[in-house]
Amino acid sequence: PIARHPVRRQQFAVHYEGKKALTRWQVFARYRFQDRDFTLVKLFPQTGRTHQIRVHLSHLNHPLVADERYLGEKLQTFDSQLIDRHFLHAAELKFDHPATGKRLTFECPLTADLTAALAKLNPLSS
Repeated sequence: PIARHPVRRQQFAVHYEGKKALTRWQVFARYRFQDRDFTLVKLFPQTGRTHQIRVHLSHLNHPLVADERYLGEKLQTFDSQLIDRHFLHAAELKFDHPATGKRLTFECPLTADLTAALAKLNPLSS
């Protein structure tokens, strides 16, 4: 469950009194950059809470790369070597059209800046 952070009011946090939030994930690849490990995951939010993906990953101690709000200044500075924004991309969106009920699907390839960030990383074998 997610609720507004009790102290840092610009953030949200996992909290037992919050609203139900569910995010499923699948590990896609693992990488290393300098002395830090990174994991590329596919995320499947089942609900739509504010900052849901960012909050859930941060709560699991795996915040988004370069996430200025949930990462912390030291890691944010480190991650800025890879990219100047948080690493989050909607590769596919699906929903039912509100008027027709028709299922709509939109796909978008990875952006150039995210592709460049991945190219800086060293793949780890499974």
